[in-house]
Amino acid sequence: MELTFLGTGAADVLEELKKDYSFGRGDKNVRRYSSTLLDQTILFDCSIFTVEAITANGVSLSKIKSLFITHFHDDHCDFESIQQLALNTEKPLDIYYSCDGNFPFINNAVLHPLKEGETVNFDGYSITPFKANHSGNPLHYSIEKDGKRIFYGLDGAWLLYDTYYAMKDMNYDAMILDATVGDYEGDYRMAEHNSIPMIRMMVKSFKAFGIANDNTKILLSHLARTLHVTHAETEEKVKDDGFIVAYDGMKCKV
Repeated sequence: MELTFLGTGAADVLEELKKDYSFGRGDKNVRRYSSTLLDQTILFDCSIFTVEAITANGVSLSKIKSLFITHFHDDHCDFESIQQLALNTEKPLDIYYSCDGNFPFINNAVLHPLKEGETVNFDGYSITPFKANHSGNPLHYSIEKDGKRIFYGLDGAWLLYDTYYAMKDMNYDAMILDATVGDYEGDYRMAEHNSIPMIRMMVKSFKAFGIANDNTKILLSHLARTLHVTHAETEEKVKDDGFIVAYDGMKCKV
């Protein structure tokens, strides 16, 4: 499986981006709202920046088959952008989201409200939603294909009890984790976002519980611009942890 990070930022993006979606393209310190493309066909979240980012990364909108929404905050779910995407897909766009939220009618789309633990199977993928610790009817996603497993956890803090135990012994090949807050302690956002010290603690527990292992790729995304140092400085801070700091346009094979 191949991941393409279309956006790796939090809600505090540069105002210049909202005027010009291509602003700073190629600059690792310029982060759009978080969204990720899997194998150029499955999209996780769709913000005002996502359609432009898909084409900027050399992918035709017509190739997108499925959209999985993590939660209903504006920086992850923009209905006008989703409609624009759906009108350009080759076939009706399958849209998956929490059954606890409401989704408007979208032309050329099929809506699929999901319950926690309800696995979706298509094209060799098995994708299971887990409840997340965040507001906005949030879901994390567990993705499996050809014996490989990816955990997609944006947004959210820590893991809820039932989610943690559902992931036991999964030994993910890659985990994409919310890293909204930088490498410091004492931030009030710990109730619904991770900091790097929190992630260090979590990964140790993941390995002890069979959720991850020494070969698991730990990818940090959803980095708040105002809560982090530069991309290069963040990479240096987590070098000894073995974490990978995602950036807009980054590709990762799993």
